[in-house]
Formats: sequence, structure tokens, C-alpha cells
Amino acid sequence: MTTEQMLFTLLVVFASSVIQATVGFGFSLLAVPALVAFLPVTMVTPLIVLCCVLNNIIVLLGNKANIKFSEVRLLVFFGIAGIPFGVYALNNLDQSLLKLVIGLVIIVTGLAMMGGVQFKFRNKKLANCVAGFISGVLNGGLGMSGPPIVLFLTNEGYPKNRFKANLVLYGIITNIVAMINFFFGKLINLEVIKLTGFCWGMVFLGSLLGLTITKHIKETVFRRLILWLLVIMGLTTVVNAF
Repeated sequence: MTTEQMLFTLLVVFASSVIQATVGFGFSLLAVPALVAFLPVTMVTPLIVLCCVLNNIIVLLGNKANIKFSEVRLLVFFGIAGIPFGVYALNNLDQSLLKLVIGLVIIVTGLAMMGGVQFKFRNKKLANCVAGFISGVLNGGLGMSGPPIVLFLTNEGYPKNRFKANLVLYGIITNIVAMINFFFGKLINLEVIKLTGFCWGMVFLGSLLGLTITKHIKETVFRRLILWLLVIMGLTTVVNAF
């Protein structure tokens, strides 16, 4: 990696950390399309997960009073169950079609929710299980667990601080499990560890800035920002498929 690429990587990680700390997700929104331009996906995915663990811990410490584990218990359990399938896909399958389908679903759903559409689940427990499992597969395969969980929690209408606390709690637990799977899948090597060490300083600074920004965002603006970011995430996922 050249000096210019390293500086660019640090800048991307800083900006991604600001986004994630502000709204509770979105690290991969900027990081994935920016970093895969010159780094292999098998290196970018574990790097993102390792950075997100630190980011989520910092954000959670700032929102610990709003944690309610009972609301994300099923999401966490089935998210963990889905991670090995994603790691297998990362090691063995062509990801282009998967990215394309996921991106289109995110775009359509995000735009529908912007228009005021709210999804009514007949069986909320089943919806929890499905959202958690799909998120786990995406986390293990692309380092991008956010979309299904964000869509589900946004649809539930949680207040800003509860939304963020539940989302980052889910992220911490599932990302730690993903790290373990990456280690046994031989995706975390000395090169990834070195790069992560450089990036963590930027994660810390970006997370603190994001926590400061989020204090000044109103609930209605917060929800609209989330939905716009989801649509952008869908677009970047589709573009990244080609």
C-alpha cells in the first residue's frame, strides 16, 4: 500500500466513523465502495468489521441508558446464526448478483418508507428472525449488516436514542462473532491487523465527532436522514456489483 492509499484509507475510516456515530449505522456506506477500489474485498470486509466494533463500543457508552436488549434479542441470535453462511459466501461465491439484488431491495424499501409506507408484520417474532438472519449473512459476506436491521428498527418507530442504542448493541455482538469467524476463515491476517491498528485512531476521533453532531439533530430530521442514507447505501451497493 502506498502512502497516498494509506492516507486515503484513514480519511475514509474517519468520515465513515462520523456517519456511524451520528446515526448508528453507515460505516460501510462510504467505506466499502471507496476501499474496494484498491483493496481486495477479503481484506476490506474484516477491516470494516474490526473498525465497527470500536466505533459501536464508543457510541454505546454514550447511549447506555437507552439499551433494551429484549428488543433485539432475536435479531442478535439469528444474526449470529447467519454469519457463517456469509463468511462461506465471501470465500466461495461470486458476490455481484447478491449485491445487485440487495441494493435494489434497499432502494425500493427506503423510498417506500420515505413516502410514508409502514410495514405491518403479522408475526413480529418471525420478522425479527428473518431480518436478523439476513443481516448476519450480509455481515459475514460483505461487512454490511446494517440495511435489514435499520429497515426493521426504523419501521418500528423507535426514538432516536433507543434506535441507536439497540442498533449498536446488535452491531457489537454480531461483529465480535464475525471477527471470530473471520479468524478461523483465515481472513484476519497480519496485514489486516496492522491496517486496523492505524485506522483505530481515526475511528476514535470520528466517533467522538459523530456523537457531538447527533445531539443537535431533531427526531424527524434523524429519521429522514436514516432513510436517505439507506437509499444511498442501496445505490452504492448496486454500483459496486458491476
